[in-house]
Amino acid sequence: MLSTYTVSAYQGMPIRPLQVVGRYLKDDQGKIVILHGWMQPSGWYWNGRAFPDPVEYTPEECAPALQVYKLQVDVLTTTNPIWGKSHGCYHTFVRFGESPGWDAVNNLQNPERFERYINNLLVPYVDYCATRGVYVCFVGGANTTNWMSAQHKANLIEYFRRIAGHPGIKNKPNVMFEICNEPVAIESELGNGHWVSDTPAADKAIQKFMQDIVDAIRSTGATNVIWIPGLIWQARLQNFAKYPIHGINIGYAGHWYPIGEDNPTNILRSYTNDWKKCSDVAPIIVTEGSWHTMDEDQGLRRGTTEGFGKTQRYIRDTAENISWMAGMNGEVIGNLDYPPGGTNYTFPTIACGQAAFDWFPSYTWCAPSSIGTEAVLEQSLKVGDKLAVNANQTVAQSFMYGPKSGGPNFKIHKTKDIPIKVCLST
Repeated sequence: MLSTYTVSAYQGMPIRPLQVVGRYLKDDQGKIVILHGWMQPSGWYWNGRAFPDPVEYTPEECAPALQVYKLQVDVLTTTNPIWGKSHGCYHTFVRFGESPGWDAVNNLQNPERFERYINNLLVPYVDYCATRGVYVCFVGGANTTNWMSAQHKANLIEYFRRIAGHPGIKNKPNVMFEICNEPVAIESELGNGHWVSDTPAADKAIQKFMQDIVDAIRSTGATNVIWIPGLIWQARLQNFAKYPIHGINIGYAGHWYPIGEDNPTNILRSYTNDWKKCSDVAPIIVTEGSWHTMDEDQGLRRGTTEGFGKTQRYIRDTAENISWMAGMNGEVIGNLDYPPGGTNYTFPTIACGQAAFDWFPSYTWCAPSSIGTEAVLEQSLKVGDKLAVNANQTVAQSFMYGPKSGGPNFKIHKTKDIPIKVCLST
């Protein structure tokens, strides 16, 4: 049976402001927070072709897209049984972005349209996510380049001054900023044409590049958490241990796909050689990463739950400061693309989405604090169980991997709705 005693996270959860304290993401009560979520592409193609993409971003154009986005938020945050299973979905953050307005030569071509995008699409989406207990990790999209040039830095500064300074976004407690998507390389000195990615020169250059953008965001008065992407498609994070970005509420954003590497030993070695150096000093968020099978047609996500998925879960659980997602909307929801325009969503057919559905309910302990002093715990329990609270851990942390014998007796009551309720004084 499941034990559930609320309140924390998901539909209707009070959103708390987040902050970075040392190597942890915490809420305003000082509780360590680890988020789990999905990526929400904004385009029609990625959403079952259920709406036409907005062009001018008028309220009328944005309404059909918002309807679909909200439906997917509803599905992925419901805690009620869904899809014939015994529980629902437990997602607590979404990565969202892909804004309009930038022309082929990297200029903001239509400031008025960009403002309509913020007012008519982004702000309503952020506000709706807050009602469902979802943090929005907004990824910068000043254009589509992956090469970090002086022009692109100028674009991102302009972009985030407008986004971060907007009254409907600035300091919203459920908004986080990810500077940009998948930087590949940077000029060792902006403008010199010498592109680098994994050298000391690259490490120093990306530090300066990102620091200037962070400073521009902070100049608006926004204190939202900022996630800094690494180079080489966000696969390299080790450099930030030596060359950190300075200021309040800074963490780092990485991407990790198996790309055929399904051996746990090799995956652990890769983590130790790179990301662990960053995780030892700062929080990380994984904003892309999925897996399915070892079939050649799987491309980036060629890996299995048994190999790649479970090893990544172990890494992130052990680190205790890595928030992560397990796929795009079409990977964590089934039947997204058929029939075209349909919304008859089903249990996911992709392995990473199935794993997320199975695993995410066990992470309620690391959701933001409730208004009261209770936490949500979910374990298989029966009347008479003894549950252990380990030394130097919160009650919720002690429940991470299930009940243990020899602990104090918590009184377990059957309730008329079954499952059961665990009564615990805190």
